[in-house]
Amino acid sequence: MRILEIQIRHNLQERASHAIDKIDRMLYEKYTDIRRLANDPVVSSRGATLTQVNERLMEYYGNDKKYASISFYDINRVRLLDTTGKNIGMQNPMTDYWSKIAAGSDFAMDTAMAPTLRQVAFRFAHVVKDKGGTPFAVVTSRVLVEHLYNIAKQAGNIEVANATFEVELVDNKGLILYSSQNKDKILRDTSSHWQLIQQMVSEGKGVSSMKHSHPGNDEQEIFAFAHEPGYLNFQGNNWTL
Repeated sequence: MRILEIQIRHNLQERASHAIDKIDRMLYEKYTDIRRLANDPVVSSRGATLTQVNERLMEYYGNDKKYASISFYDINRVRLLDTTGKNIGMQNPMTDYWSKIAAGSDFAMDTAMAPTLRQVAFRFAHVVKDKGGTPFAVVTSRVLVEHLYNIAKQAGNIEVANATFEVELVDNKGLILYSSQNKDKILRDTSSHWQLIQQMVSEGKGVSSMKHSHPGNDEQEIFAFAHEPGYLNFQGNNWTL
């Protein structure tokens, strides 16, 4: 039985590590996309018409089916263009990624309920600057969290008799960003494993596992995690799978 447990823990650690790497690569792709769009000659030209900018947005949107929408805002958070055509002329509230942009960051991302889409999405934003380096607009894109389904499915696809699997992605405060079992937890609950994760990460462990049981529950589970390492020049968000 001990040998089987070791095999399962090793397998789960490998799968968690591979899955968080795939997530980082996906986020890196969206980071490079939004940066490229912000520096596009048409999008970054003050002389371009909204029709011309919209054509570029639609081109980027059509090149990747993961995008739920792409938008173009003025520097005051007023939406001028959107590939879905929704909420044009409306000002976005000062949410997490807008606060980062207002504080001087060229790029920001967060995970939130996208009002236009009415679904939880990864949101990416990048400042648009003119030839003189002066910010005058912001481009944003949204990718639904549901696109993690296939990655999560692969991470938990282990054949063990009478076993159930759950995959969670949590932010640097333990807030659940994705759950394969309970969507109601997303952006509402802190992972029940968060204290364990904090303890092991503080010990310098980027990937690890253990067998434990929750208080008041005699049923034991094997828990494995992988901490987000980042990818190339994308530093990541300190997320954990």
